[in-house]
Amino acid sequence: MEDVASTRSRVIPRDAVRLSRLAARFRPQAPTLRDCGAAIASSVLLIFAFPNFDLWPLAWIGLVPLLVTVSRKPQPWRCFLLGWIFGTVFFYGSCYWLTYSMIHFGGIPAWLAYLLLLPGAVLLGAFPAAFALGLAFAIRKWGTTALLLACPLWSALEKHTSIGGLDNHVAGNRRRDACISDTVKN
Repeated sequence: MEDVASTRSRVIPRDAVRLSRLAARFRPQAPTLRDCGAAIASSVLLIFAFPNFDLWPLAWIGLVPLLVTVSRKPQPWRCFLLGWIFGTVFFYGSCYWLTYSMIHFGGIPAWLAYLLLLPGAVLLGAFPAAFALGLAFAIRKWGTTALLLACPLWSALEKHTSIGGLDNHVAGNRRRDACISDTVKN
């Protein structure tokens, strides 16, 4: 019994040392509150660019705070987290309309409908996180000139957001294209 107790006491400190080393490795890459604020500002700017707010010119500058923050310190883990914060806030704010059917037709309380919106926003936030990560790697390799790759990288990731049927726009375009091709054949 003594061996078990002494073995157990040796394992815990060793695991604690590993955990503290891991934390020390990622601590310098942790985004600051200012960085998180820039990611959230980008999200809010792009949310206000949507039709209900009618501030569409914001779409042209919406990503600037995020791009500046990523380019200043292109550490991969930090940029990934910033992109995920940006994406989660953006998709939560821009997909609020999904709660309408849950509230009005599903009879779900509003607070629960908005809470149920969160997992989808977190999941979709992974795509902007991948964008920020890819951009961070490109900036580390080629410097700030790599910011010119932001548009093609964003477009490439946007095309692949249809994983798991999460992007109805792509499916809608496919249905439209199928109808057009059927019309042309006849």
